Amino acid sequence: MLQQEQVHALAANGVLANAKAETIQPCQYSFAVDNFDDAISLAQTFTEVVLGVLPVAQGLFAADGGDEVGLVPIVGSIIGQEGEQVGYYRSIQNKVASSAPLLTGGAPQFAFTAISQFIIPGSCPNLEAIGLTAFPALTITSTPEAMNSTQQFSIEEEILLREAIPLRIFLDRICLSWFRSRMSRQMVA
Repeated sequence: MLQQEQVHALAANGVLANAKAETIQPCQYSFAVDNFDDAISLAQTFTEVVLGVLPVAQGLFAADGGDEVGLVPIVGSIIGQEGEQVGYYRSIQNKVASSAPLLTGGAPQFAFTAISQFIIPGSCPNLEAIGLTAFPALTITSTPEAMNSTQQFSIEEEILLREAIPLRIFLDRICLSWFRSRMSRQMVA
């Protein structure tokens, strides 16, 4: 899969270069996992976040019928390949290959926020070229339980209203992901 991801990076930078835009230089990352099972679970989650953003990119490329419309099939092929990866990760964990009948969409800020937590600070030569900022860190102010309950989160920074709706959806996904993991553990036990 490493080679597939390298091809994705080359393709993305090729698209940027073709559009006479600044290409994205590689960063260094640190993934806080110390065993195979956690690494596969993290890879699955990360890939699912990326899958949520790719259809949004397709829509943006196709919206005005301009030069970017040719990118729609390329992104579609990446969606298919990333879906295969998620299915593989899920099968390793003895899960059904597909978690849902349709992909859950997401905003680019979600993927960037997810990636940002793994970037080694100062290791990206031109991170600003991406043009996104990560959502502020969340603090869980209530203890999640495996039952219907209200969870409370807080942030220390102010966010703009246009960022609040995607942040709310992001929080919903965190809660749903946590609940699903708890339920799958209970079903296995």
